[in-house]
Amino acid sequence: MAVKPRRKINKKEFILLGMGITVIAFSLFLIIYCLIFLIKNINLMLKAPSTSGNETHFNLSGAEKLFSDITH
Repeated sequence: MAVKPRRKINKKEFILLGMGITVIAFSLFLIIYCLIFLIKNINLMLKAPSTSGNETHFNLSGAEKLFSDITH
């Protein structure tokens, strides 16, 4: 078997190879970042909210004072 001699890589091929590797690495970084972002958001959605039954969300007495002319 004859072994082919290695061909030297010229400057254009070297730059294209570097750019290709850079684009692949950046794409992998974006994919991993997006997956981490999705996992964090899914975990936030799955967490049970800590609400108590006696918690008041509205200040009714303050609202009656502010809008007394509308209610009467």
